[in-house]
Amino acid sequence: MKKKTALVFYYTHENRYSYHALLGALETQEDLQELDILFLEKEDTLVSELPCLLKQYEKVVLGISFCTPQLWSTAALMKKIQNTQQNFSDSFYCIAGGPHPTGDTVGTLKLGFDIVVVGEGEDTLIEFMQKISQDEDPREIQGIAFWNDKGEFVYNQRHRLVDLDKYSPFSAKHHKYGAIEITRGCPYACNYCQTSHLFGSKMRHRSVEKICEFMQNIIVEHPTVLRFVTPNAFSYGNGLADLEFLLFSLKKSLPSFTKIFIGTFPSEVRPDSVNKEAISLVKQYACNDNLTIGAQSGSQRMLDMCHRGHTVEDIYRSVELARQNNFMANVDFIFGMPDETEEDIAKTIQVMNDLVKMGAKIHAHAFLPLPQTAWRKASHAKITPALRKSIERLISQGDLFGNWNKQYRLSTKIFHYLCTGELVQ
Repeated sequence: MKKKTALVFYYTHENRYSYHALLGALETQEDLQELDILFLEKEDTLVSELPCLLKQYEKVVLGISFCTPQLWSTAALMKKIQNTQQNFSDSFYCIAGGPHPTGDTVGTLKLGFDIVVVGEGEDTLIEFMQKISQDEDPREIQGIAFWNDKGEFVYNQRHRLVDLDKYSPFSAKHHKYGAIEITRGCPYACNYCQTSHLFGSKMRHRSVEKICEFMQNIIVEHPTVLRFVTPNAFSYGNGLADLEFLLFSLKKSLPSFTKIFIGTFPSEVRPDSVNKEAISLVKQYACNDNLTIGAQSGSQRMLDMCHRGHTVEDIYRSVELARQNNFMANVDFIFGMPDETEEDIAKTIQVMNDLVKMGAKIHAHAFLPLPQTAWRKASHAKITPALRKSIERLISQGDLFGNWNKQYRLSTKIFHYLCTGELVQ
């Protein structure tokens, strides 16, 4: 006799935080406690196991979250499971979610997905799995897009954002832990960034009470390191007093050997948010010896053009404050932003050189066009010989790191896809 329903996550390292949030939401639902949830981490294992699972369960839902740089590998995977979809079409659902599916809904459906979860997925996945478990049509819920029986595109828009306090950011039941998301949303909507489009322009914060409660639930199994997911680590709540209350509360409730890291991977800080008070909080409550500072360009013209909302002077000041307080400053720069001129590049080179002399390290990125963003169909500017020479010199000195070169090559492929819809290898 077949089991009822299985939810299978293609559990990739790059997307683990997204899956953790979805798991935390599912675990709040009494009627889904018996749902079998499986985690398959390797593509070959997923391809080979799916037919076996479909013989064991009445219904199988495969969930895949991915970002735009993962588009090509996801398309290749969907081709490999095409026969399985055809052979088990009445009992197998492939659903996609995450940044790329949200921004490129039609393109994602064309890859072969049955359903695309648009935007935040917690509420939507709960309702989807409830419909599946009750043998009802999941296409009735909000927050999804699909082709109807006539081959027409349908989008059932969801009109409310997720209340972060409703759900845990990780899974105690399945022992899936990691950085805790404390804030969603961003008011800046930078031309290259998808965050404001995914999560809204108003920042939403998980309450101190709920953060401490969720941490208490996992303290026995995962007590040693605490990191945060947030668009700007110094923007929690309505000011630094709220951030201090959060850090104080966590410090008070967690074991003394728990290490708190804030303002560093996997989040960063905006240059204009770095001040003496913020630095003091990191020194008092956290263990990190570095800050990740999002500069992005050394040209004020480019900062204004992409709506960064801070100045070049803010960059210098934030690095100076970090170094004065013995923090390594890892400063993010994006090379090849659209319409960047040689003058803009020269200014960026000068700022990078100045920051390195101050003791900073450069974390180098290349511009990637992303769906939904203002620059989604903008081609990258060329990496000039002067910039390449400067990059190579800083690398040789040990002062620059990052996957900018790989991203630069990928940028051309993404640009072509977003303009034409063609996936070129």
